Amino acid sequence: MLISYRKNFNRPLNITLTGTFMLSQLLTEGRLSVKIKLILAVAILLLSGLIISNYFNYKAFRKSTRNTVVNIILPLTCDNIYNEIQTDLKYGKNIPDLTGAGFKMNKIIPLLRTYKELYGSIIYLVDTSGIIQSHHNEKLAELANIHKLKGIKDIADTILTAKPGTAVYEFNRNNEHIYLTVRYIPEINRFLFVEVNENSKMGDIFKNIANNVLFDILISFATIAIFIFSLNYYQGKLDHMAVTDELTGAGNRREFDAQFRKSVYNYNRNGTPFSIIIFNIDNFKNLNNTMGHITGDLSIKAVAAIARDTMRLSDLLVRWGGDEFIILAQGDIDSAFLAAERLRKQVETGEIFTKYNGRNADKCDITISCGVSEFKKGDTLDSILARTNAALYKAKFEGRNRIYRG
Repeated sequence: MLISYRKNFNRPLNITLTGTFMLSQLLTEGRLSVKIKLILAVAILLLSGLIISNYFNYKAFRKSTRNTVVNIILPLTCDNIYNEIQTDLKYGKNIPDLTGAGFKMNKIIPLLRTYKELYGSIIYLVDTSGIIQSHHNEKLAELANIHKLKGIKDIADTILTAKPGTAVYEFNRNNEHIYLTVRYIPEINRFLFVEVNENSKMGDIFKNIANNVLFDILISFATIAIFIFSLNYYQGKLDHMAVTDELTGAGNRREFDAQFRKSVYNYNRNGTPFSIIIFNIDNFKNLNNTMGHITGDLSIKAVAAIARDTMRLSDLLVRWGGDEFIILAQGDIDSAFLAAERLRKQVETGEIFTKYNGRNADKCDITISCGVSEFKKGDTLDSILARTNAALYKAKFEGRNRIYRG
């Protein structure tokens, strides 16, 4: 019966379903801990409860509004029109000769049109046989019979036999729900029909109700969405901090272990080669002691920045500890050696920073030594690190600022 107003609630309902799907996607795909997922699940359950509560409140208010309109507003409207016609009949202002031989129904048409504009209803007069005597649509006047009109014909006999007082009926016509208020006027032996389209009378009311529900739902979704995105953001930062060295922004040992296992898996499955580069700053202890720990930290950050700029996107830079770094390089030992050499030259030729002795500015030269090894069948993390470290120590022993293979 209230088809048009179910459509009003379909919009918030569709948005609710869409939003719930999106939140579910975030919940399942986001990098969230189990604890946070449980919190979000509870939040979504609470939101679902709010939506259901709003829906039933909407239905209850809609029913209450409909009852008010049908049982109070429409009968009062019909009675007002009836009283105005009675007044016109009594004083003969607008409906002359409505009784007797001079009765002309076409003289009431202007008045019915006035009532239609005033009350927003379709108003017409019907005789006791069901023939429409006066209608704002002149094509129906004295030609149409309510026994043959779509929708109303099913209740025509009931209407014409219930004369005393005001009665309200309902019927459907052309997919529209119509409220019909009827009152018998004994002075002219006619029925006063007042038709109201449900959409025109209660559409704005139900639309406002649906919009309020929609607003509540949107606010709820916005709150939960902000909550989820905030959690994702801070969870992402925590995840980044968990695998990142704070000083240099390079990866840490946890990240290295995870990526090393992936590289070993790819090697065993597809034969994809990978290599390890270990390097550190030459004479870093002297640099730290003579220029201070702040300068030492600056040199570590500078070397890490150069390494990131020269290495390939597929490689991983890790700070292993102190001034020592590891690069997990995709490719065989030859490509890793070239990458290490490119890094060594960049550090050697680059003016990383300048030291100040109070009056003069002196360039601070920094070099690195590297050891390179390729992962071989049967290798473990310990074995390839030991081999690469041995190559690094050889580079140090041979005079620093050089690269050796392990």
